[in-house]
Amino acid sequence: MDKNHMVKCSVTTCKYNDSNCCISKKINVTGEYATECNETVCDTFTTKSNVLTNALSSIDCSGKTIINCEATNCKYNEDCNCNLNTIDVNCTCNSCNCETPQQTCCSSFEKQ
Repeated sequence: MDKNHMVKCSVTTCKYNDSNCCISKKINVTGEYATECNETVCDTFTTKSNVLTNALSSIDCSGKTIINCEATNCKYNEDCNCNLNTIDVNCTCNSCNCETPQQTCCSSFEKQ
């Protein structure tokens, strides 16, 4: 069963980042065999273009994102869905300037 969440995001190079909040309606976290957060990936990451997109900014960021999670070793994974109300997504390179999905991670990951 899909559950709505709030996704805090410090990946400023992602087109879905609006004031450190993910405004995508649905994200996919990969890392099926992850044992730590830096082995997970926000597969929904899309590099921000130079074109302003007003349509994205109109999306509400109050916990309306569905999180599909493939990280089966995470204690919050419940039938491939995250059961946390709020998660944090950031860059594994310890900056906010990720260039590919593989440089992102779910820092809320906790091994079960």
